[in-house]
Amino acid sequence: MKCITYMWRDTPIKGCRALTADEVARVSQAFRGTYAERDQALFILGIKTGFRISELLSLRVGDVWQHERFVDYVAVQRRHMKQKWESRSVIVHPDAKAALAVWLMELQRTGAVSPESVLFPSRKGLNRALRRGQGGISSGRPMRPAG
Repeated sequence: MKCITYMWRDTPIKGCRALTADEVARVSQAFRGTYAERDQALFILGIKTGFRISELLSLRVGDVWQHERFVDYVAVQRRHMKQKWESRSVIVHPDAKAALAVWLMELQRTGAVSPESVLFPSRKGLNRALRRGQGGISSGRPMRPAG
C-alpha cells in the first residue's frame, strides 16, 4: 500500500512516502464515470495543497474563484481545521487550477453557481457538501495502488 504524504511536511509519516509525479498522473487519469471531473479536481487539489479531506470539502467556489479568475492562495477557515486554532493559506498549484477549471465548467453546466456554493456538492443539492464517506472518498482506509 502507498501512503500519501504532504508536500509541506519536513518529515514523512513513518512507513509512507510521497507519490511520484508518474503515480499522481496515473491516479488522476484513472477517474471514470459521472463524477470523474469532481473526483480528479478533489484528488489534485488535495495532493497539491496537503489539505485534509474535511478541509477540502469545506471549500466554497468563492474560495478558489474570485474576480473572474482563480486565486493564487486558498485558505481554509479556522473552524474547518483539525485543531481549530488557526486558518491555513496555501498556494494553488497550476495543475490544481487546471483541474478546478474543468470542474467549475461542469458545475456551471449543471446549474447556477455562486461564490457561496460549495465547491464539491453532494448529489442531494448544489449547496450541500459531500461528506467524507460519499463518492468513493476514503474515510481513513488506504486506497489500492493504481495500475
